[in-house]
Amino acid sequence: MKNLFSLTLFVISAFSQAAGNTLIFILTQYHRFNISNNYLVAALFFISYSAVAAIPGTPSVIPSVVGGSYHPYSTVIKVTLPTVANATSYKVYSSISDSNYTLVATTSSNQANIGTRSNWGYNYIKYKACNTSGCGGLSAWRRTLSYGSPYTAAPSAAVGIVTQGGKTTISWPTVGHAIYQGTHYERKYTRPNGTQVNLSNISHIGGTNLYSFETENLTQYGTYTFYVRGCNPQLPCGGWGKTTVSVPLPIPDTPSGIPSVVGGSYHPYSTVIKVTLPSVTNATSYKV
Repeated sequence: MKNLFSLTLFVISAFSQAAGNTLIFILTQYHRFNISNNYLVAALFFISYSAVAAIPGTPSVIPSVVGGSYHPYSTVIKVTLPTVANATSYKVYSSISDSNYTLVATTSSNQANIGTRSNWGYNYIKYKACNTSGCGGLSAWRRTLSYGSPYTAAPSAAVGIVTQGGKTTISWPTVGHAIYQGTHYERKYTRPNGTQVNLSNISHIGGTNLYSFETENLTQYGTYTFYVRGCNPQLPCGGWGKTTVSVPLPIPDTPSGIPSVVGGSYHPYSTVIKVTLPSVTNATSYKV
């Protein structure tokens, strides 16, 4: 009687897990044979597998932006993506509200160029690391601000009428849409005689709600006009805001002399006579 041996053949496959360092084997086929002991059976077994890279993890570092966080409207900015293990490409997403993110770039390097919004507000940027096995989760966001030119400034004078030789203070609140990096205020004024004087710039300081400066001694009679405007980097400045300060002439004193009449004191009926009026200090006109 022949002795029978049972031979079980397992066909297995393998794939890479955990960054390609661990092989996991899975049974894919099963065969059972009854073989006589009168025969010499040689069995050759081998395993064939394909290594599959692990899906990259979720980035732990947020992207950076060349040039910082402030950029004019509709600017193309360069985003640098921190390297993630096992990644062969990256997908960049953006949003203007930190929701409903849209894919805006796919790159095999760790840099991508993306566009910013066309009006005032934030751009939120996230990214994923990917390879042939798939993509990891989205990173935390990096935020930039899109900006335009500032609004028109609104300066005002502490005192609108000053005596000759006096001073006053010109102040204005923070200009709308001024950014906190690189913004400054330009100042100038004109004297009553038409001379224009340019003053040094004042830097915008984040969190400051009011800016001011003291005028020179206002020695000319008439109206001084003071101008202020805000300027963001890389863009035209905002509109000039202005305020005026008057230096009025003093009210003339009561005349100390009496008028004189050309031709003396006697004239025929309905005659037109010429009256000479003594000068009075600070007078620009006379009423008879």
